[in-house]
This record gives sequence, structure tokens and C-alpha cells, in this order.
Amino acid sequence: MRYKGNYSIWGCVDYVTKQRVVRVEPFFGNIDVCQRFSLKLDFDRYDGEARLDGLKKLNLHAMAADPSRLRERLGYSLFRELDIVAPRAVHARLYINGEYQGLVAVVENVDGRFTANRFGDAGDGNLYRDLWPSADVTAQDAEAALKTNDDPGMVDVSDFMAFKDAIAASTEADFATRMEPYLDFDYLARYVVVDRAIANFDGIMAFYFGTGWGPDNQNYDWYDVGGGRFTLIPWDLDKAFWYPEPNFWSDNAPHDNGPVPNWNVSTQHCAGYLCDFDAVIVSNGVTQSGSHGVREIDCDPFLKLLRGQIYDRQQAIADAFIAGPFSEASVRAKVEAWRAQIADGMQEDRLVDSAQWQGSVDALLAEVPKLQSNLSLMMSGLISQ
Repeated sequence: MRYKGNYSIWGCVDYVTKQRVVRVEPFFGNIDVCQRFSLKLDFDRYDGEARLDGLKKLNLHAMAADPSRLRERLGYSLFRELDIVAPRAVHARLYINGEYQGLVAVVENVDGRFTANRFGDAGDGNLYRDLWPSADVTAQDAEAALKTNDDPGMVDVSDFMAFKDAIAASTEADFATRMEPYLDFDYLARYVVVDRAIANFDGIMAFYFGTGWGPDNQNYDWYDVGGGRFTLIPWDLDKAFWYPEPNFWSDNAPHDNGPVPNWNVSTQHCAGYLCDFDAVIVSNGVTQSGSHGVREIDCDPFLKLLRGQIYDRQQAIADAFIAGPFSEASVRAKVEAWRAQIADGMQEDRLVDSAQWQGSVDALLAEVPKLQSNLSLMMSGLISQ
């Protein structure tokens, strides 16, 4: 078992002292998101053949930035409802040396076992983590992002390099033809609908940037099903289902779907919008501030071309989603069942105020009508700024 996170200003362990930091995020209600670490269980760490019910690894997510403790499980469930390949997630009580540590989200690891399970005979392809098909991606970048087939001397990333080169060469007129060997547009339309429905703050739509770095997005995988045909897989949804404070943006930019610019906004504001939402108090008492910005979706060549390609089908998908899996009744049924399931564990958690947690679950449910309305607006027309 090991700490799952960054040794940096954005993580919970100081990269110099290796001590836990107090990381208060005003962005998420002034919560210390490092009160409890997320952990990874490596069953094969000392024995490459060791498995637990066929699993090599399991992720134990602390859900520290999610006061409802339900966002990640609900998000993955909704992706799967639209036949998006997504990890399974459940809640569990965590005990270490017999002492109760609180509830965690047990999230299936996306790895070679995962792809073999989901894709069968096609499950031995390349899996890439957080690698966007931008024109400037190098073969070294692709090799570093590989999560499977990464043994020295056997690495072959020509599939991804051909994919990103085809995007770079595409125009609006020939994008569909060039992408036909690589992408399933119906699949990507469903992915976009769910991602925008749940206001996923920390996924493919969020192109972060800071001084000297970015723009970069994160929390997704590309899987080569075979012959260079790619499937997109979501990851890390604890920052979904979130509605922002109105003055989040430093220039009061008009976005109504969380800190990620709306899917249907056409703009050339590619310098991005600055935001400031992290304060980190390191264990030795030194306080650091972390800030970064987010660039408009429309500034990414691939997403801009993709939006034009799936535009004529996204509204029907969104309407069916709102009437079915994302209806208030369907979401409430899941949330209330899971609330009852984890209530005792939350009550016994020394770091949780049970009444506040119940209020956070109620707030999550109250957001659903707003998110439905926003999704309908977003998928029904292109708004220029």
C-alpha cells in the first residue's frame, strides 16, 4: 500500500520534507483536502503473479475534495449508462492495523487487466495516460505515457503518432474522413454529453496553464483497440457535479458550467482565464499559494473539429440522457441508496461532521436540475463570445 498522489504543491506530500501538508482549497469550501491520503494497493509489487480476485491493483480514493463522498461513484455510473468504458467504483470502510480510517471509494485500476476485461481479444493494445493528441507530442512523450506494452525493446507508439499527425493535418472539411480509421464519433458524442452533464471540472475539457507550462489537460486514458482505433476512458471524477462561485474567474468571464469553459462557446480567448484557488501550508509552517488558469475549449484544434463533427447528434443523446439515466428520479434513486449504504460509516468517521455531510448530499441532488438545464442549453446551439 502506498500514497497515491503528487509530491508537489498540487499534492499532499511536500517534495522536500516528504511530510504531509495542510492544503486548504477555498475553491472547494475551504476544505483541507489532505486530511486523509488516497492510497493504491499493489498486489503484484513483490510478486509479479500475485492477484486479488484477478486484480493487480486497487485505488482507495479519500474523496477529500468531495463533501458528499458520492461524486466519483455517481460519475462513473453515469458514464457506463451510456456505454462508455469506465472503471467500476464502490464505497468501503478502510481499516489499518485494526483502526477505522473512514470511508474510501474503491476504484478499479485502468491497466492491462482492465483492457483485457473490457475488450477481450482486443485487450492487449496500447494504453496511454493523460496524453492529448496535440501536434507537438513527441514519440518520447507517447512512450512516457504508456501504461501497457512498455517493456524496453518492445515499445511501439506509432499508433498514437499517426493519430495525432492525422488530427494536425485535418481541416473542417476532411476531419471525418481522416479520423474514420481512428475514432468512433458516436462513442465520443456520448462521452462529451456525460462529461458536460456532470460538469467535470478536472477532465479532458480543462486545459490548465501556469507560468512556463501548459496548456495541459488530465484524467483520461486513450486505448488502442487495434489498428490505431482509439477509445477514450474517463478517470478521477471527484471534482465533477460542481457549480462555481460566480466570481471564480479573475476577469469575471461568463461561464456557467463550472470552471471549465462551455462546450458550445466559440471564442478566440486562447490566452486563458486566470484563477486562484489553492493555498498550501507546508508542514514546516511555510505558506505557499498555487494558482493557474484554464484555456477555452475552442482553442484546442482536436476538440474544435470534434464539436463540429458530433454537433448534429449531441442534442438527441443529451435529451435521451436527461429523460433516462440523468433524470432527477434516476439520479435520486442511486444517490439515496448509496447514502443509506454509507451513512453508518460516515457517522463513525472522526473527520466528518455527519450533519454537514447529509447537507452536501442534499446539495448534490439540488444541482441536478441546474445541470440538466445547462446541458440542454449547451447541446442545443453554438454561442459565440
